[in-house]
Amino acid sequence: MNLETLELFYNQTEICKALHQEKFDQLQQLIREKDLQLHDLYGEKPLLYQRLFLSSLNKSLYYYYLNVFGLSFSQVCYQNFSQAHPQHSHSDLVCVACKICHAYHRAYISSVCINPHVRQACQYIQEHLSESLTLETVSRNIFVSRCYLCQLFQEHLQQSFSEYLTESRINYAKRLLVYSKQPLEEISLQCGYNTASYFSTVFKKNTGYSPNQFRKEFTTSGKSIDTI
Repeated sequence: MNLETLELFYNQTEICKALHQEKFDQLQQLIREKDLQLHDLYGEKPLLYQRLFLSSLNKSLYYYYLNVFGLSFSQVCYQNFSQAHPQHSHSDLVCVACKICHAYHRAYISSVCINPHVRQACQYIQEHLSESLTLETVSRNIFVSRCYLCQLFQEHLQQSFSEYLTESRINYAKRLLVYSKQPLEEISLQCGYNTASYFSTVFKKNTGYSPNQFRKEFTTSGKSIDTI
Protein backbone atom coordinates (compact mmCIF):
# COMPACT_ATOMS: atom_id res chain seq x y z
CA MET A 1 0.00 0.00 0.00
CA ASN A 2 1.16 3.56 -0.68
CA LEU A 3 1.28 6.21 2.04
CA GLU A 4 -2.06 7.74 1.06
CA THR A 5 -3.81 4.37 1.40
CA LEU A 6 -2.08 3.66 4.70
CA GLU A 7 -3.25 7.06 5.94
CA LEU A 8 -6.83 6.13 5.06
CA PHE A 9 -6.70 2.90 7.02
CA TYR A 10 -4.58 3.88 9.98
CA ASN A 11 -4.89 7.61 10.67
CA GLN A 12 -8.03 8.01 12.78
CA THR A 13 -6.95 11.15 14.65
CA GLU A 14 -9.85 13.35 13.51
CA ILE A 15 -12.39 10.67 14.41
CA CYS A 16 -10.88 10.30 17.88
CA LYS A 17 -10.97 14.05 18.46
CA ALA A 18 -14.55 14.40 17.22
CA LEU A 19 -15.67 11.62 19.55
CA HIS A 20 -13.93 13.08 22.58
CA GLN A 21 -15.35 16.54 21.85
CA GLU A 22 -18.82 14.95 21.49
CA LYS A 23 -19.23 16.30 17.95
CA PHE A 24 -21.28 13.29 16.97
CA ASP A 25 -22.59 14.66 13.67
CA GLN A 26 -19.03 15.43 12.60
CA LEU A 27 -17.95 11.99 13.81
CA GLN A 28 -20.53 10.25 11.64
CA GLN A 29 -19.63 12.40 8.65
CA LEU A 30 -15.93 11.57 9.00
CA ILE A 31 -16.75 7.87 9.11
CA ARG A 32 -19.03 8.17 6.06
CA GLU A 33 -16.23 9.87 4.14
CA LYS A 34 -13.87 7.04 5.06
CA ASP A 35 -16.47 4.50 3.94
CA LEU A 36 -16.81 6.19 0.55
CA GLN A 37 -13.04 6.25 0.09
CA LEU A 38 -12.77 2.60 1.08
CA HIS A 39 -15.37 1.61 -1.52
CA ASP A 40 -12.94 2.71 -4.22
CA LEU A 41 -10.42 0.16 -2.90
CA TYR A 42 -12.69 -2.78 -2.16
CA GLY A 43 -12.33 -4.68 -5.43
CA GLU A 44 -12.60 -8.35 -4.60
CA LYS A 45 -11.66 -7.91 -0.93
CA PRO A 46 -14.40 -5.79 0.69
CA LEU A 47 -14.53 -7.85 3.88
CA LEU A 48 -10.74 -7.72 4.35
CA TYR A 49 -10.63 -3.94 3.98
CA GLN A 50 -13.62 -3.41 6.26
CA ARG A 51 -11.95 -5.49 8.96
CA LEU A 52 -8.66 -3.66 8.48
CA PHE A 53 -10.31 -0.26 8.92
CA LEU A 54 -12.46 -1.26 11.90
CA SER A 55 -9.55 -2.93 13.68
CA SER A 56 -7.45 0.19 13.12
CA LEU A 57 -10.26 2.37 14.49
CA ASN A 58 -10.60 0.19 17.58
CA LYS A 59 -6.87 0.31 18.32
CA SER A 60 -6.61 4.02 17.54
CA LEU A 61 -9.34 4.84 20.05
CA TYR A 62 -7.70 2.66 22.66
CA TYR A 63 -4.31 4.34 22.25
CA TYR A 64 -5.89 7.81 22.02
CA TYR A 65 -7.40 7.54 25.48
CA LEU A 66 -4.29 5.80 26.79
CA ASN A 67 -1.81 8.34 25.43
CA VAL A 68 -3.86 11.50 25.93
CA PHE A 69 -5.54 10.76 29.25
CA GLY A 70 -3.64 7.84 30.70
CA LEU A 71 -6.82 5.74 30.63
CA SER A 72 -6.57 2.09 29.61
CA PHE A 73 -9.84 0.78 28.19
CA SER A 74 -8.44 -2.67 27.43
CA GLN A 75 -11.76 -4.37 28.20
CA VAL A 76 -13.57 -2.12 25.73
CA CYS A 77 -10.91 -2.83 23.11
CA TYR A 78 -11.33 -6.56 23.65
CA GLN A 79 -15.12 -6.39 23.59
CA ASN A 80 -15.00 -4.45 20.32
CA PHE A 81 -12.94 -7.19 18.68
CA SER A 82 -15.97 -9.04 17.31
CA GLN A 83 -17.47 -5.75 16.05
CA ALA A 84 -14.22 -5.02 14.25
CA HIS A 85 -14.36 -8.37 12.45
CA PRO A 86 -17.74 -8.51 10.67
CA GLN A 87 -18.65 -11.82 9.08
CA HIS A 88 -20.25 -10.32 5.99
CA SER A 89 -19.04 -7.63 3.61
CA HIS A 90 -22.51 -6.10 3.40
CA SER A 91 -22.36 -5.04 7.05
CA ASP A 92 -23.07 -1.34 7.55
CA LEU A 93 -19.55 -0.03 8.11
CA VAL A 94 -20.72 3.35 9.39
CA CYS A 95 -23.05 1.76 11.93
CA VAL A 96 -20.41 -0.67 13.19
CA ALA A 97 -17.75 2.07 13.41
CA CYS A 98 -20.12 4.31 15.38
CA LYS A 99 -20.83 1.48 17.83
CA ILE A 100 -17.10 1.03 18.40
CA CYS A 101 -16.69 4.77 18.98
CA HIS A 102 -19.59 5.07 21.40
CA ALA A 103 -18.35 2.13 23.44
CA TYR A 104 -15.20 4.13 24.18
CA HIS A 105 -17.18 7.30 24.84
CA ARG A 106 -19.35 5.54 27.42
CA ALA A 107 -16.26 4.13 29.11
CA TYR A 108 -14.68 7.57 29.19
CA ILE A 109 -17.77 9.27 30.62
CA SER A 110 -18.17 6.63 33.32
CA SER A 111 -14.49 6.77 34.26
CA VAL A 112 -13.81 8.43 37.60
CA CYS A 113 -10.04 8.02 37.62
CA ILE A 114 -9.17 11.37 36.11
CA ASN A 115 -9.60 14.85 37.50
CA PRO A 116 -11.48 17.36 35.25
CA HIS A 117 -8.54 19.78 35.47
CA VAL A 118 -6.19 17.07 34.20
CA ARG A 119 -8.62 16.34 31.39
CA GLN A 120 -8.64 20.02 30.41
CA ALA A 121 -4.87 20.24 30.61
CA CYS A 122 -4.36 17.16 28.46
CA GLN A 123 -6.79 18.41 25.84
CA TYR A 124 -5.09 21.83 25.77
CA ILE A 125 -1.69 20.19 25.30
CA GLN A 126 -2.93 17.99 22.46
CA GLU A 127 -4.38 21.00 20.65
CA HIS A 128 -1.23 23.15 21.04
CA LEU A 129 1.65 20.69 20.57
CA SER A 130 3.42 22.94 18.07
CA GLU A 131 3.60 25.79 20.57
CA SER A 132 6.07 26.48 23.36
CA LEU A 133 4.22 24.83 26.23
CA THR A 134 5.15 25.13 29.88
CA LEU A 135 3.43 24.16 33.09
CA GLU A 136 2.82 27.87 33.69
CA THR A 137 1.23 28.34 30.25
CA VAL A 138 -1.14 25.40 30.56
CA SER A 139 -2.14 26.09 34.16
CA ARG A 140 -2.93 29.70 33.28
CA ASN A 141 -5.15 28.64 30.37
CA ILE A 142 -7.20 26.22 32.46
CA PHE A 143 -7.33 28.59 35.46
CA VAL A 144 -5.53 26.56 38.11
CA SER A 145 -2.27 27.17 39.91
CA ARG A 146 1.01 25.84 38.56
CA CYS A 147 1.75 23.85 41.72
CA TYR A 148 -1.72 22.34 41.82
CA LEU A 149 -1.53 21.17 38.20
CA CYS A 150 1.90 19.68 38.81
CA GLN A 151 0.48 17.72 41.73
CA LEU A 152 -2.54 16.55 39.71
CA PHE A 153 -0.36 15.11 36.92
CA GLN A 154 1.60 13.02 39.40
CA GLU A 155 -1.52 11.90 41.22
CA HIS A 156 -3.72 11.01 38.26
CA LEU A 157 -1.30 10.19 35.43
CA GLN A 158 1.65 8.96 37.50
CA GLN A 159 4.03 11.14 35.50
CA SER A 160 5.25 14.70 35.53
CA PHE A 161 3.93 17.43 33.27
CA SER A 162 7.15 17.43 31.24
CA GLU A 163 7.06 13.63 30.84
CA TYR A 164 3.48 13.78 29.57
CA LEU A 165 4.31 16.63 27.18
CA THR A 166 7.33 14.83 25.73
CA GLU A 167 5.37 11.59 25.38
CA SER A 168 2.56 13.41 23.56
CA ARG A 169 4.97 15.11 21.17
CA ILE A 170 6.81 11.88 20.42
CA ASN A 171 3.55 10.02 19.77
CA TYR A 172 2.47 12.76 17.37
CA ALA A 173 5.85 12.69 15.67
CA LYS A 174 5.62 8.94 15.13
CA ARG A 175 2.40 9.36 13.17
CA LEU A 176 3.74 12.22 11.09
CA LEU A 177 6.88 10.27 10.26
CA VAL A 178 5.01 7.18 9.10
CA TYR A 179 1.80 8.60 7.64
CA SER A 180 3.08 11.76 5.97
CA LYS A 181 5.86 12.75 3.61
CA GLN A 182 6.73 15.92 5.47
CA PRO A 183 10.45 16.65 5.88
CA LEU A 184 12.03 16.35 9.30
CA GLU A 185 12.26 20.11 9.78
CA GLU A 186 8.49 20.54 9.38
CA ILE A 187 7.69 17.64 11.67
CA SER A 188 10.01 19.06 14.31
CA LEU A 189 8.15 22.38 14.28
CA GLN A 190 4.71 20.75 14.35
CA CYS A 191 5.78 18.78 17.41
CA GLY A 192 7.03 21.86 19.26
CA TYR A 193 10.78 21.55 18.66
CA ASN A 194 12.63 24.54 17.22
CA THR A 195 15.38 22.54 15.54
CA ALA A 196 15.46 19.18 13.81
CA SER A 197 18.67 18.24 15.62
CA TYR A 198 17.15 18.70 19.08
CA PHE A 199 13.99 16.88 18.00
CA SER A 200 16.13 13.98 16.73
CA THR A 201 17.98 13.77 20.05
CA VAL A 202 14.75 13.67 22.07
CA PHE A 203 13.11 11.23 19.66
CA LYS A 204 15.99 8.75 19.78
CA LYS A 205 16.22 8.97 23.57
CA ASN A 206 12.54 8.02 23.85
CA THR A 207 12.21 5.43 21.08
CA GLY A 208 15.69 4.05 20.44
CA TYR A 209 15.40 5.12 16.79
CA SER A 210 16.48 8.23 14.97
CA PRO A 211 13.50 9.84 13.17
CA ASN A 212 14.77 8.70 9.77
CA GLN A 213 15.34 5.15 11.02
CA PHE A 214 11.85 5.08 12.52
CA ARG A 215 10.25 6.33 9.29
CA LYS A 216 12.07 3.74 7.19
CA GLU A 217 11.40 0.85 9.59
CA PHE A 218 7.70 1.45 10.22
CA THR A 219 6.70 2.70 6.77
CA THR A 220 7.91 -0.46 5.05
CA SER A 221 7.32 -3.15 7.67
CA GLY A 222 3.66 -2.60 8.54
CA LYS A 223 4.48 -2.81 12.25
CA SER A 224 2.28 -0.92 14.68
CA ILE A 225 3.90 2.35 15.70
CA ASP A 226 2.20 2.14 19.09
CA THR A 227 4.42 -0.77 20.14
CA ILE A 228 7.39 1.59 20.58
